[in-house]
Amino acid sequence: MLELRGLSTSAGSFELAPLSLSVQSGSCHILLGPTGCGKTVLLESVIGLRNLTHGQIRIDDREVTRLPVGGRGMSYVPQDLALFPHLTVEGNIFYGPRIRRLPESSYRALATELVDVMGLGPLLSRPIDGLSGGERQRVALVRALVAGDRVLLLDEPFSALHMGLRQTLWLTIRELIRRFELTVLMVTHNIEEAFFLGDRLTILIDGVAHQTGARREVYERPATLAVAGFLGVRNLFEGEVRQVGTGSIVLHCPALATDLSVTPPRTDRTGSAVVTGGRVMVGIRSELVLFRFAGAPRANGNVLAGTVVSLHDKGASLVATFVTAATGTSLVVDIGHHAAGRLGLAEGLSVEIVLKPEHLFLAAAPALCKTDSAGREV
Repeated sequence: MLELRGLSTSAGSFELAPLSLSVQSGSCHILLGPTGCGKTVLLESVIGLRNLTHGQIRIDDREVTRLPVGGRGMSYVPQDLALFPHLTVEGNIFYGPRIRRLPESSYRALATELVDVMGLGPLLSRPIDGLSGGERQRVALVRALVAGDRVLLLDEPFSALHMGLRQTLWLTIRELIRRFELTVLMVTHNIEEAFFLGDRLTILIDGVAHQTGARREVYERPATLAVAGFLGVRNLFEGEVRQVGTGSIVLHCPALATDLSVTPPRTDRTGSAVVTGGRVMVGIRSELVLFRFAGAPRANGNVLAGTVVSLHDKGASLVATFVTAATGTSLVVDIGHHAAGRLGLAEGLSVEIVLKPEHLFLAAAPALCKTDSAGREV
């Protein structure tokens, strides 16, 4: 297990706020956030390339905070890959175990399998300078895995690969994590990649860890407006809390001219207590909004009547704009082709939508969000 306890550091004027997380053996933890948010700075601090301001790094029961890079028991694939230009592909792949004088029998079988999976067999005798960006990325990944460390740090490891190969390698990495009980801490700004590979996620924005949790919880229930915005949530509305119960929160939403019932999260993540009379933001992901025809049996949830005013095909699904009858407020709805066809969905159609209480999430209203000294939401 890899543990980061209150880790903070700086790079010029940039500061990484204290961050704590743990990565269980046999799992992958993703640092997800936009470019420039501090993901690489954090990874460089963990591997030992950057000094810490505060904090502690532990692997299992061993503290490695002050150990040199080579003594931490971690393999690292940086963004620039750091391949040795004077060595061939084969020389790069076998550099780690050979420099450690490991017996060939301990790594040869794994190396052969990885070379085959990555399609590097015909390239083993090639110099690094003769490889494409995607080929170099594959070599760097294999080199890190063959080195034998069970803690693996990956900084945007698939960014230079086309989608087909990238998805193939996602499956490969998941299998390798399971088979070899790898502990993986990975950086990416690709949301699809993060939710495919990550068992748990930390959303990092402007040097602040806004949310850490299981991937589905983070995806469906962002803890802050900044996380919701980064994850592409467009259905966000202000509300006033009318009632707080153990299993339900009722709030009035003026933009929708209705009261909404919301299933509360397991813990308070909104930046302030949810109390009667308090202001919050309520949101829902577009793919979790459900269509139903007016007059259909009463649905279990919050129901709004309105009209589909636009419908656009985005390949895997359709994106509909729904406008409420009461206030003219727009909601974005993502629906599969099969479901849309079965419902006969079309522009101009009068329908109802259902916002299930368990699919709605709460975040603090802008005036209530906690901020740091630089005015950033935390």
